[in-house]
Amino acid sequence: MSGFRNNQQYRTLKRINKQTPEEEPPNNIISVLLHIFSVITILFFIFLLIIRTLGVGHVIRNTDITGILEGIVDEENTHYIINQINNLDFHDIQFELSDIEEFLQLDAVSNEIGNIVDGYATAFILGDHEHHITTDDIVNMAKNLEPEFSDFFNHQLTDSDIEHLAQTLDDIMDFNSMSIDILMEDFDVDLSIPMTLLSPVLIWFIGFLCLMFLGLIFIINKEIPAKASLCVGIPLTVSGLLAFVSGLFLEANPGVLGEAGLRFYRYIEAPVKLLESYGFAFTAVGIVIMIVSYMFLKASKSSGA
Repeated sequence: MSGFRNNQQYRTLKRINKQTPEEEPPNNIISVLLHIFSVITILFFIFLLIIRTLGVGHVIRNTDITGILEGIVDEENTHYIINQINNLDFHDIQFELSDIEEFLQLDAVSNEIGNIVDGYATAFILGDHEHHITTDDIVNMAKNLEPEFSDFFNHQLTDSDIEHLAQTLDDIMDFNSMSIDILMEDFDVDLSIPMTLLSPVLIWFIGFLCLMFLGLIFIINKEIPAKASLCVGIPLTVSGLLAFVSGLFLEANPGVLGEAGLRFYRYIEAPVKLLESYGFAFTAVGIVIMIVSYMFLKASKSSGA
């Protein structure tokens, strides 16, 4: 009789253990951590999207290039640069420094310069610190910008004109002296952070992390696919809302960034708008996923009942 009672107690305990599995609490902790990591990586991904969308072109279009050149290049060298360009034999227009600034700030031109900077950023990430711009880069850029260059010089540029222009710019700037190592040494600056943020490699890596975290959230809730999808929608919505609200707050209160924020607001106005746009997009995607998942979850419960 005693053995029967012991067996019965054993079966009862076994049933209770099945109903409250020990792995559940750790899964809940892991799920919370994954949601936190997902929100952080998605916010960082949005930040990188803003940088990639605006790029170097945005900075060039909002920079007083003439003032900077006059501040860091002495008057004699400035005249030398202008004279070299004015002495090109395929045009008869006399340029001023302000004309060159206006040309560089054209959307197409500033975006092409941004592509060259992307090349520097990628080379930096890959450890190629001897990378520098070449005359071939200038030739390719000039061919891509043929209408802009032709309008600027008031002349339909031929291939020989473009090669002559590239060689002239090389003579002025000495492309070999513009490698990453030499630039860091000459200007005594650490390019690690800006080059890393500008590199297209980083955004792909962070995007992969976002997908990985969201995938893990789905996997640990895979027993109920609708619930798993609902869980995936939560970090998308939260991160999107954080970005959107932050953008609205910065737009309404630029002074929160201090005096420098007000002085350079023209630089941050476009990023703030993008912060709102990307935040709204991620929020919308997250809410749609959650609504659809909730409907399927509710329908499955109703059918099960």
